[in-house]
Amino acid sequence: MPTDDTCTNGSCLFCSINEPDPSLRKARIARCFKEMPVGDDQEHVLALSGLWNTAMNQPDDPEFPSLGIFQCMAKLIDRGVSDKDWLFRDQNIYIPYYAAHVIGSYTMNKSQFADMAIKSGVKLPLMELTEREPELVISDATRALCLSSQASPHGKSLWRRSQAYEMKGLAKESLMDCLKFVNGRVNLEKTKHVKIPYYAVRMINKQMNATWLFAAAKSKRYDDHKEARKSMGQHQVDSEMRTAVEEGSHW
Repeated sequence: MPTDDTCTNGSCLFCSINEPDPSLRKARIARCFKEMPVGDDQEHVLALSGLWNTAMNQPDDPEFPSLGIFQCMAKLIDRGVSDKDWLFRDQNIYIPYYAAHVIGSYTMNKSQFADMAIKSGVKLPLMELTEREPELVISDATRALCLSSQASPHGKSLWRRSQAYEMKGLAKESLMDCLKFVNGRVNLEKTKHVKIPYYAVRMINKQMNATWLFAAAKSKRYDDHKEARKSMGQHQVDSEMRTAVEEGSHW
């Protein structure tokens, strides 16, 4: 991460990371993570970009997760969802997206990081973000983490298995796993109208396209739809011809 020797900001994340004293460094970084969600520093976008880069390159490093990065990211996402004035100020609009990617990168490989993230409160902010911005490009690890539930052991580990399946190229197995999760959710619901989260549907659709498991059914549906449109078009032509003939008979 970059640093500036002339920096006078006592809460600068870059300066804190480059602090030579190990104990002081950890304390300063932890303080930055606590202060960042409530501050209005224009450098926060650059800081989040740097954190995302670090998370991608060192996803198994426990230092930042142990210092409160998940709480920080959750609060930043929540602020972006609830405080529109702040979100559209300067370049803050990028912050929730960076924060979501940071969470996804750190929770990709290690189950203990996922547990830490859930306990840190990332689930609800991520769900709200993906529901309000359904086309937002977030890694499947982050989307699957949204699916986790303290009340459902199956859901809690779904993200973990989906990543393992994807790394092994087992899209079919991942699809069936997602379907089992949705089926379990349906069976747990007491109401007749069960709402399946958008990101669950999106994950299933992705795996269906990857596996071609239902390619025959999908192709048949497309052919039926095409035939119906063709038939409808022919019916319209026949109807127009009959109308023309009937009108012509009056002359």
